[in-house]
Amino acid sequence: MPGNDPFRPPAARSSYPPTTETGRHQSDLTPVTRCRIWHDFAMSGELDPLARGSLATDDPRAGTRDPDAEAATSDDAREDAHVDGPDGESGTNRRLALLARASESLGASLDVEETTQALVTLLVPTLADHAIIDLIDTDAAGRVTGDLRRSAMAHRPDAPEPSIPYTQPGDLVPYTSENAAMRTIRSGRPVLVENVNAADLVAGSKDLAVAKSLAGVGVQSQVAVPLWAREGVIGVLLLKQSTSGRHFTDDDVAIAGELAARAGVAIDNARRYTREHTIALTLQRSLLGDRLTPTPEVEAAARYLPAEGGLAVSGDWYDLIPLGAGRVGLVIGDVMGRGLPAASVMGQVRAAARTLAHVDLQPRRLLSLLDGIVGELDEQLVTCSYAVYDPFTSTLCTGSAGHLPPLVKAVGDETHELAVWQAVPLGVGGVPFGHSMASLPPGAVVAFYSDGLVESPERDLERGILQLRRALTAALKMSDNLDDVADAVLASMLPKSQQYKDDVTLLLIRTPPRPGARASLEVGTHTSAVPNTRHFVEACLAGWRVDPDLIETARLVASELVTNGLQHGSGPLTVRLRLGPEHLCLEVDDQGPSFPEPRTAGDDDEGGRGLQLVEVLTEAWGTRPLDHGKSVWCMMRLTQA
Repeated sequence: MPGNDPFRPPAARSSYPPTTETGRHQSDLTPVTRCRIWHDFAMSGELDPLARGSLATDDPRAGTRDPDAEAATSDDAREDAHVDGPDGESGTNRRLALLARASESLGASLDVEETTQALVTLLVPTLADHAIIDLIDTDAAGRVTGDLRRSAMAHRPDAPEPSIPYTQPGDLVPYTSENAAMRTIRSGRPVLVENVNAADLVAGSKDLAVAKSLAGVGVQSQVAVPLWAREGVIGVLLLKQSTSGRHFTDDDVAIAGELAARAGVAIDNARRYTREHTIALTLQRSLLGDRLTPTPEVEAAARYLPAEGGLAVSGDWYDLIPLGAGRVGLVIGDVMGRGLPAASVMGQVRAAARTLAHVDLQPRRLLSLLDGIVGELDEQLVTCSYAVYDPFTSTLCTGSAGHLPPLVKAVGDETHELAVWQAVPLGVGGVPFGHSMASLPPGAVVAFYSDGLVESPERDLERGILQLRRALTAALKMSDNLDDVADAVLASMLPKSQQYKDDVTLLLIRTPPRPGARASLEVGTHTSAVPNTRHFVEACLAGWRVDPDLIETARLVASELVTNGLQHGSGPLTVRLRLGPEHLCLEVDDQGPSFPEPRTAGDDDEGGRGLQLVEVLTEAWGTRPLDHGKSVWCMMRLTQA
């Protein structure tokens, strides 16, 4: 079609006329025109127009050729062309077979380097002695720099090595503007040099030594074909002949163009996928953080591995949240789906879960609120498990929304599944949530994990959990360090190829091997509650050899909290003391529904200063709801007696 340039970006050109019964057969067209027709149809979604039998076109133009190579190819050269095999197989069949193999290799990966390397490896020595793919370089912001960067290359095993090593994948290529690759990039057309001479090598190299090195390889013929994508030319496929003694022909230009058109689309798809994957992985890792929040109450270790060796990201997450009075919140979840949408939903759900956990809600209440939040999102389902470890009672309160139950390994016992209240995934709605309470002995290890760790095509879920139990038991026999244990578990459970199909998440915690001293006293609501509390605190802390100054501070804080409970709470009061690794924890429970809030007392007010005094004398204080009433807690930093 006159005036229609198929090598302009797709948005700037019209499509070729459709195939007709009277259209010319592909064998009647020039090879380069066939290459351009295939590219145009590839851009519009057609898989292989040249294999359909007949195409109609009136575009007679050919691609750019070297002036010294315009003579018609001799019959002897055509007989030597590799597209006609010695077994009599037709060039068309061999071309279609090569295209079929190329399509399979190009569709096997969404990684740019793997895609380009697979293609050049396929082309050597089938189509050329040397095959190179160079891509137009971009900066960190995605802007084109004008340079070419090597993506992949392949050479015949028996080809001579150059005296100066080839530019390696990942490095910029020092081409001159007269190099065939750069001419192809500028024009968007194939460049064929049937007979390469010394002048061609010198003109195409910035360094004379490089030109001499290439001459030593014995390059005799070369063709450069542009790689087209949606936005235009993105690189070049460069083919060279040396050791075989073959010379490229028009047929070779056509097949190289067909391959380049497919490769361009595949590389562009891989780039776009890699870009989205990088964004999703960056988002997910920024949300997960580099390490867990340290807490003196439990030892912890965590691992997250994206699927398929880092090429796929889904919505797995974990979290360890320090709560009041030394308690620890533990979260693990999995958003169904992959890519940036799943990572984005994960970020929203994780932030909501962390916020609700800081309110110190019980697991069943937290999961119920999360269910409502996920239900407001567009057709999302999320599995999640939330647990709270209380060092005073050495218990783990756990609720699950469709997530796998945690495993527990106590000292001297085998690893077993923890009995957990199970509900449907978040987002289903209409189902009540619950939680289960379990006692954890000193030094017990609890493992929270995602289904990607235990489920695979080679094993079902039940077998996977059994294998994980055995792996955890074996790892703890080898090391006491939880980081080493986590690595050993992953090494035992995952394939060595790292091409697992789902994200892998593992969170391990260990309870203190030697729990600190603790005591509690029910002081009731009678008038002797305050002096009884002071005596109880003084006797306990003196027996625990706590610094006398801290004992006096604790007596004052305890009396203020009990007084506040008597005035504003209801029911019997309970005072609890616990000596943690770094803090003295004091809690006062009552059955009143209202939560205390600090207020500014006037100059003439007799009360209203108790909580202000508590805030000044303690490192942290807060409240949390109980099944019946509330608990007011505070923490004071320990000093040496």
